[in-house]
Amino acid sequence: MVKETATGVYSYIMKIRPDTEWISTQTGQMNMGNYTGDIVLYTSEGVYVHKTTFSAGVAVTSEDRHPCDNNTGGGPGNSGGGGGGAGTGTGTGTGTGTGTGTGSTGSGPGGNGPGGGGSGTTGVVICDIYVELVVVPCPPQCGECIECAVAVTVIDCSQDRNPLRHPCPPIDPIEECFEPNGDPCQFGCDANGNCLPDPNDPTNENNETGINIDLSLIVPCNDLKNVTIDNSNVNQKLKQLLTSTAGKEEAFTIRKNPSTGDDVPSDVFSSQEDCSAVDITADLATFAAAHTHPESGPGCNPFGMFSGADILFLATMASNFTGEGNNFYNTYTFMLTHGGDAYALKFDNPQAVTVLQDIKSNPETNIYFQKKLAKRYENLVSQPGQTETEGDLIEQMFQVFDDFNLDISLFKATTNNQNFVTNWNRVDKNNLTLEPCP
Repeated sequence: MVKETATGVYSYIMKIRPDTEWISTQTGQMNMGNYTGDIVLYTSEGVYVHKTTFSAGVAVTSEDRHPCDNNTGGGPGNSGGGGGGAGTGTGTGTGTGTGTGTGSTGSGPGGNGPGGGGSGTTGVVICDIYVELVVVPCPPQCGECIECAVAVTVIDCSQDRNPLRHPCPPIDPIEECFEPNGDPCQFGCDANGNCLPDPNDPTNENNETGINIDLSLIVPCNDLKNVTIDNSNVNQKLKQLLTSTAGKEEAFTIRKNPSTGDDVPSDVFSSQEDCSAVDITADLATFAAAHTHPESGPGCNPFGMFSGADILFLATMASNFTGEGNNFYNTYTFMLTHGGDAYALKFDNPQAVTVLQDIKSNPETNIYFQKKLAKRYENLVSQPGQTETEGDLIEQMFQVFDDFNLDISLFKATTNNQNFVTNWNRVDKNNLTLEPCP
């Protein structure tokens, strides 16, 4: 985070470490107004400065490493003036207040030292995260300081934010350092001229191990689980499709109730003739649907994977859903059941919605897209008695996605012995392995 002002460029490194339970509740754009987790600040050289812990958008604890002084600071002196409260003495206190007093060295509990003007912290509001500083003069330990400060992390949308101030200017790095035996350090030098450890050595106790949070997986997973697993009515309909032995395609749609916001599944309906495609329509409130591919019968679709027409139905829902198009790209879901397995397709980004809508709206491209995917499936069983595997079908579908620059992800359901969906797994586009939803 960098800010250029009239007096120079100031910067911080900010690390946001959300609580895993909190982030699992977030879909789409995150609401930082109820943020739960840590926000940690470092200097641009990576020196730890400050940490604030939030709970439901409120700062509950914080800690500072004073970036220029070995002292941790204290409260305002009893008779001090330059610290937090009004007064006539000086101290290093950082309490809230508006005092800017000057004077000789005081001796209150805040400790001796030159005092700086007090500054209150800004209240926590929604959305914006920035650093507010209580600035104090530089002690000698800092070297060539511009200024020193205690950092306070603020979440705020309601007012202009203060410049992000780096308390000390960059220090020229130490380029040469040596092992005890005189050999040059292999992995560089730290700020004190000591050798840095091997960054890839797992036994290095200084290596920081964090939590890898893949938002590209969490967001669609949360949506899938909310719509299917957490909605007993939808899960019951999926079970009906998973266990169906009908020779006709069956389907149901899921609509957003405009009055309550609830996700409401339709009744299961079927095609008119055996093995014919079921006619699924999407109105302004339809954002998801599921259907079957019967396993046997003359004229049945022999492939247990999405057809070109199935994939294009995602574009139909995106075009119709309250006129929102790609704004709700992660909401649209089309599911398929075949042979006791359930699959789901979801857009990866807004651009994918636009690409698929363009394919659907162009008659020639529309037909070419459907025929190309069908031909790839058919080539898998070109010889009598030859059968295709699930992996073969998925690989061919992903190759067609690549051919048309479509960023669409495939998910496969995990079911229990009662045929209810209990979780979803994203299929890796490179090696077809399953990545379980967290």
